[in-house]
Amino acid sequence: MKKGGCALLGCVTGIGLVALAVLAVMRLADLAGPEAAETGPAPAGPPERLREVQEDPERYRLTYRFRDADEEWREVSCTLRRADVERERKSFGFYRRQMAQEVNRATLGRLQQEASERGVAPYFQIEVLDDGSYRWKWEYPAGTSAAEIRRIEAFHAWLEGDTSAVLEPLQARYYKERGLRLEKNTISVDYVPVTLKATAPLTDCFKALRRLDGSRAPIGLFLTFFQDLRYELPADMDPDGRETLGFRVPTAVMVQGAGDCDSKSAAFCALWRQLPARSLLVLVPGHALVAVEGRPGPDQKSIRLGNRTYILCEVAGPGRLPPGETDIKGSFEYVLIEPAG
Repeated sequence: MKKGGCALLGCVTGIGLVALAVLAVMRLADLAGPEAAETGPAPAGPPERLREVQEDPERYRLTYRFRDADEEWREVSCTLRRADVERERKSFGFYRRQMAQEVNRATLGRLQQEASERGVAPYFQIEVLDDGSYRWKWEYPAGTSAAEIRRIEAFHAWLEGDTSAVLEPLQARYYKERGLRLEKNTISVDYVPVTLKATAPLTDCFKALRRLDGSRAPIGLFLTFFQDLRYELPADMDPDGRETLGFRVPTAVMVQGAGDCDSKSAAFCALWRQLPARSLLVLVPGHALVAVEGRPGPDQKSIRLGNRTYILCEVAGPGRLPPGETDIKGSFEYVLIEPAG
């Protein structure tokens, strides 16, 4: 006896997922932060460049010039290993065709595993197609027991039904390994691992800023440093075709001396976590900012989570808002970044 069937995975796996999820995702990089529209461009800098990059075979040697909270020009230099920058860049994002191939391969393996666990693998041939759909056919010889036929038919019914419970984790794992999250058919940046991975490579830049400041409360210097990095919307896709959702990893923000609201906020948190204090990456509709653990002043806006208070900070620039001055309204979500120690 021979029968067949097919199923279109759509939002469950393969290319169908990407077509829907990429359309649904809210990309913070698509919109400049509200401070960019309200405060205008930063004042003109000194005649020298605000950022200089010297390259050798192993390191980027970076020099930045920025204004501190008193509008005095400061200079800080640090190094980044080229291998670290390249590793961070390659570990984030995905190639659409490669994604489809890998997820489809994993889907086929999982369906075959299910057939094997149910004891019906010898009767089924399953194929996953390029468009993310899958089809199958099944056959059993005359004389097959009634119990065996019931198992075959049950697996056929399962294939025709809802397989998302076993297939969706395959997709989520694929994106997670590339610094992204898949949730409710939406792809977004997975900020915690991206931020944590960048902390060690950025150690020299953190130490350089601490040497420049030396205070017990470095929030002002860190904030003005990042505000003076150029505000720039990263492309949704790298020149080599890697899709990044318009996000730039923290090491690349430092080398480029530029980023948008969530890219610069993640870079800030990657450095800040070397202090014994937590930080939050705060996501509001169309914008991102940070909040750092501390005691706010009387006029500083803050967030309280549990028994901890966090001072809100506008990192994106080019506006020059001091700590605690921001105008976020409505709902928000936060990403907690624990200190490295």
